[in-house]
Amino acid sequence: MDAVDPRWLIFLIWSATQHYTEYSAQVSGILGRDALTEEDLESISSFLEHVILKGCGVTASAPNSAPKSSTDAHSVEK
Repeated sequence: MDAVDPRWLIFLIWSATQHYTEYSAQVSGILGRDALTEEDLESISSFLEHVILKGCGVTASAPNSAPKSSTDAHSVEK
């Protein structure tokens, strides 16, 4: 994970999620719906998770890709 100021990170997460609570009527209207569906909420969650984690420099690792030794943990792929 990149070095990010945790205060700004929590404000970002808070504001992004709070937006959908306070402005659900506007978001629903833009999406052409009367209300947000479970699928919308899943999509919103996935989107925010992706953007926030990627913005913090967090990348997904392949299953079973943990380093085998401490030297492997610090090696850099070229």
